[in-house]
Amino acid sequence: MSCVCDATACSTGCCLSNLCNTPAFPVCGVPSGTCTSCDMTVSDRCTPSGGCQCGQTGAPCPAGETCTLGACGSDAGEAEGGGSDGGGSSDSNAGPDTGSSDSGGSEASGDDE
Repeated sequence: MSCVCDATACSTGCCLSNLCNTPAFPVCGVPSGTCTSCDMTVSDRCTPSGGCQCGQTGAPCPAGETCTLGACGSDAGEAEGGGSDGGGSSDSNAGPDTGSSDSGGSEASGDDE
């Protein structure tokens, strides 16, 4: 004999795969309703109505964006630029920004003069 997850058997949780679950991210839902499995790359919490959302937006992030610290942001720009993910651009920027290698050579020349 199998149990059925329905409004009677699951009055304080939501049903997912015929199991009663307590709604808590990433499994969202309303009592006696069907659970929703949230995609954690585009959402970070449940809506009061049992859906998935990023931050307080009321919805998951749109296609091409990810949810980070409660805000949607584009991964495409970071991936194309290579600065955030690659680290190579950061190193290139660190040289001129820090100036230790480049400025050190200039300062050495300045000290010699």
